[in-house]
Amino acid sequence: MPRRRQTAEEDRASKNSLMDPIRTGAPQLIAQALKSEVTEFLATYKEQRDEQGHAILSGHHSEPR
Repeated sequence: MPRRRQTAEEDRASKNSLMDPIRTGAPQLIAQALKSEVTEFLATYKEQRDEQGHAILSGHHSEPR
């Protein structure tokens, strides 16, 4: 017995249910990656000073809420 073909609406609903975890998870993964990159960047340059002895990077940044 042949399978019933999905309607266009059923096809869209199926695709949406597959994309939901990606839509919600992707921003979290990007934020986590950016935070990691910033932390690594600050650690790399935190000891560098300019000619007057001031820190080139202060490391003062606010955390996202």
